[in-house]
Amino acid sequence: MSSKEPKVSVIIPTFNRTEKVKRAIDSCLDQTYPNLEVVVVDDGSTDGSPAFLNQLARDEPRLIVQCNPENRGGNYCRNQGFKIASGEYVVFLDSDDKFHPDKIRNQIDRFGDDDQLDCVVAPTQVMQEHTDEEVRRTDGRIKWKPLPGLSHLEMYVTKRTAWLTHEPMWKKSFLDPQPFSIRLKNSQEYEFHCRTLAKGPRVDILDTCLATVYLHDGVERINGPSRKKTGKMRDHFKSKILSRYMVARTLKDRNLTSTATLRYLAKFSSSILVRCFRISPSHGFAMTRYLLKCNLDLLAGSGDSLTESAK
Repeated sequence: MSSKEPKVSVIIPTFNRTEKVKRAIDSCLDQTYPNLEVVVVDDGSTDGSPAFLNQLARDEPRLIVQCNPENRGGNYCRNQGFKIASGEYVVFLDSDDKFHPDKIRNQIDRFGDDDQLDCVVAPTQVMQEHTDEEVRRTDGRIKWKPLPGLSHLEMYVTKRTAWLTHEPMWKKSFLDPQPFSIRLKNSQEYEFHCRTLAKGPRVDILDTCLATVYLHDGVERINGPSRKKTGKMRDHFKSKILSRYMVARTLKDRNLTSTATLRYLAKFSSSILVRCFRISPSHGFAMTRYLLKCNLDLLAGSGDSLTESAK
């Protein structure tokens, strides 16, 4: 690493989490790596978060706060924070989770060992919020374990490996200007990582868990109200299907479609059609495989065209 260490931007979207967001912010400001900024984007909170965050920012020059007047969703906020970020490297963090003190130092040091890298991934410890009981670690799940005949991209598309949003640190210049799709209410990290891996980044994986994700119930998520409260299960599944179609379009546009990815995307989408829209399994799979092969442009609508064509 050069004598002047590069700046890192941590981007945190938040919504109605006054009691938890400070833990996330403190975990960033307490890093052993000094040259960083923390960009917090509040998504129209109604619990006093904007005033609380602005007060924190007045006392901490490394903290940048952007408060939106209305709720736009987590992906909008992540993109907004990305635009504000001035670091050479970026990493995302949800407002109810935290980094371990050496996370940024370890990832930046790995970039310094190989300046051709575009991304360094570090696994996560998953804990129960109220008991501090460790549930699992993601170090085995995020490791590249290519199967014969499958590329790293195919491994990710077919869910043989996966990353949480905060696990990779990226060279900012490698990412798209708006990294996350604002059309997705869930599955955004899957679509984002598939689309970014399709660009062919050089990636390295660390062995040490460097963040903690907390499991808890009854808390509003940044991407919208709980589907259990609203009953909008169909919208939830539409977003999951839409994310797979967006990935299919990315693969086709880059001439990266393979039998393995097509089979997975068709099987996943057809299982959702069967489960949510009560389509017969054979009809759901055949229709989804046909649409993927033909690469019909379902991205222009909300997904209703998919439902209508299946009736």
